Amino acid sequence: MVRRKIQFINVDVQLLSDAGDTLLNPQIKLYYDGLENTIDISSPRNMMVPIPLNEKVEMHFTAKNHFPMIKRLLLRPDKEATQIRIPFKKMSLDSTMVTKLQFEAGKSVFLSGSYNELYSLAYSLNRSDSVCVELSGHINRPNEKPVDVLSDYHKLSIARSRVVFEYLVNESINKDRLLARGFGNRHMVYPKAKTKEQYVKNRRVEVKVISCDTASILVNDYIDDDDYERFKTVGLLDDDINFEKMINLSFSKLDPDKALKMKFNVEDLKNDKIQLSDKIKADLMKQAKFLKENGDDANKHSYMELLKQYKERAKK
Repeated sequence: MVRRKIQFINVDVQLLSDAGDTLLNPQIKLYYDGLENTIDISSPRNMMVPIPLNEKVEMHFTAKNHFPMIKRLLLRPDKEATQIRIPFKKMSLDSTMVTKLQFEAGKSVFLSGSYNELYSLAYSLNRSDSVCVELSGHINRPNEKPVDVLSDYHKLSIARSRVVFEYLVNESINKDRLLARGFGNRHMVYPKAKTKEQYVKNRRVEVKVISCDTASILVNDYIDDDDYERFKTVGLLDDDINFEKMINLSFSKLDPDKALKMKFNVEDLKNDKIQLSDKIKADLMKQAKFLKENGDDANKHSYMELLKQYKERAKK
């Protein structure tokens, strides 16, 4: 098969860090007409990049310790060459990237256009080995109360974070750097979505930078293997609109990443005010008991400090 000839035009591209940092080893990957082209950058602030004319082009920009950036464009020959300015977002603690990963309705199956972004995310994390992230899965249930954490709808949000987790692990990202969590429909981009485009954006996975201590100590939200596989195949009925009302659950629990920095309080732990696994709660109670027996007070320490102490003591 003879491939048609593609015309190119040079476009002025500038890559900048929102933190003012020098971008290390930036790279541009172009996807168009079933092809891909990789460009390694030596001077990120000023360069001319050949872009295909009359083609839908997806440009992926990556740099160490920065979230990947994506730009889609279609250049016409009757327009003058434009300047493209890409403001990279640094992977600093608590910073978040809202991905453009898209899923089939009611399933944890990626739409085909998501795989290029998955590759860019894995590539960025592989070159940023001191960065740890939380992968938060979300579903589309607009105009509804928060779904029950035991419901299939909540499990679907966990399954979506887990498929991203597994992809990254398969791309050589250490699983101790990753935390997969599901949030149901608690944080929709469009809580009152009415259009297909808004529904698609509600079904997503976000990437948040967390401390590596948090990533290594906490465990992924639980979903059993049967449910996990079901969301890859059968899935749920369409998760867009017109569903039966779900039981509202009071979400008074504290976010784990913030809670672990707080001072230990046994009553909060016993009353389940903090979302921690049973194993971690047991470890905390063991360390609190150990400190008491040795004349120390666990209430003087944060949850994170107690867990670190317990892990160090368990190694001996």
